Amino acid sequence: MDMKLTPWLAILILLASTAITFSKEVVHGFVGSNGIEPYSIVILIFALAYICISLDESGLLSYVAVHVTSRWGRNGRVLLLCFYALSTIMAVITNNDVVVLCLTPIICIFSDTTGADAEPFLIAMFIAANTASMALFIGNPTNIIVAEANDISFLSYSAWMGLPFLGAAVAGIAVLYLT
Repeated sequence: MDMKLTPWLAILILLASTAITFSKEVVHGFVGSNGIEPYSIVILIFALAYICISLDESGLLSYVAVHVTSRWGRNGRVLLLCFYALSTIMAVITNNDVVVLCLTPIICIFSDTTGADAEPFLIAMFIAANTASMALFIGNPTNIIVAEANDISFLSYSAWMGLPFLGAAVAGIAVLYLT
């Protein structure tokens, strides 16, 4: 069965069997309730994905990857830390999903071009993207849901998560450098 059809078919089966109702589960699942607005999360992810796609189409991400590779390509550890830093900066500005979607092909192309093993660079990107996503409210969908459900403002969330983010980012660099 086509994977694009499966979720829609499952919803129809659940509706037909009255396991769920349209007005309660389907509408509330999209519109939300109790201060949680799932549609806002979807809109935010689309907006951030658009920004990353635009950056990719502009050639900026490829330029940065090529520039970093040509500047520090001889030193694997420094290059790994540069990709870690790029991933961290991008994840703070956008969110972890967008970083992974944008940088994975760039790292794979870099790996094919240079002959370097892609795995350490992909792991560094995943660590950076996930740790940096805790810094801001928009870092990942879970942050948004938790902040909205608990009525936490953007600034208040960032104030609470700034120090844990810095600690996790430093710990990620240390682990990458030592392994």
